[in-house]
Amino acid sequence: MLELLELEHPELLFRAFNEMKIPRLMYEKEYDDLMKEELRLFVFSVVDLQTEEGFETYNFLHKQEKYKNLSENDRFGIAVAKEQACYCGSNEKLVRTACADLGIPHTGVLGVLGRAYNKELITKADLIALTDLLKSEQTTCYIANEIIEEFLKEIM
Repeated sequence: MLELLELEHPELLFRAFNEMKIPRLMYEKEYDDLMKEELRLFVFSVVDLQTEEGFETYNFLHKQEKYKNLSENDRFGIAVAKEQACYCGSNEKLVRTACADLGIPHTGVLGVLGRAYNKELITKADLIALTDLLKSEQTTCYIANEIIEEFLKEIM
């Protein structure tokens, strides 16, 4: 979400996906007042872990050495995505690895931009301009230029 705010296009996340669920722990601990203010423009739900599957996923991630560097918020977000059968959004490699290992669909900012492009929410020129911004120092997102270039080749 932060990357899309920095790109000045948070609406792409909400338009590219039919439903938006934000884990409560992330909403309360990671989203500052500016982000919460931006979110008020969109329809979304704040969700908690509610099922045995969600709690088991959280505990599994907490106990596994492979995932020891996941933050509490990351573990919670992954567990919510598993429980809710929805996408987990993150650019962080360990989060994406955990999602892949657990069969949880996941996407990052490039996935959101790609989906927006495929749904014709943005043009080719928009896509190039937004990925150029990601490569710049104007955002806090770090994605290797090679990954962005490969993404553009595949999507266009």
